[in-house]
Amino acid sequence: MRTATEQAQNTLPRLQKNIVYITATERGKKEGYIPKKSKGLEKEHLQAFISDAPDSLFLVKKLALIFGVFGAMRKDELLKLQTDDVQDLGSKYLVTVKASKTHTNRIFTIFRIKISCNS
Repeated sequence: MRTATEQAQNTLPRLQKNIVYITATERGKKEGYIPKKSKGLEKEHLQAFISDAPDSLFLVKKLALIFGVFGAMRKDELLKLQTDDVQDLGSKYLVTVKASKTHTNRIFTIFRIKISCNS
């Protein structure tokens, strides 16, 4: 009778001797390897986009940026957002994010302010 580990080893595909397999940890050890770093958005970039981009072309993207970044919303939460979830309170908007991954409702506020890029 074979043990469970022997059965598992027999079911795994056999490694060929002439192929070199490199794991993720070994890649960083190779000489001359430089990891790729993604460039992040700076506060100035966000402010410039919101204030300078024409609303006629970029209004939806501006709203997604404001809700996604400042409301810390996930993409599925953005997709499920309804007009009833946003309440206009005069000088601010009250946004209710329905239960999603965390199974709890969240509420955040977006204030109407003038953005200045000269700060």
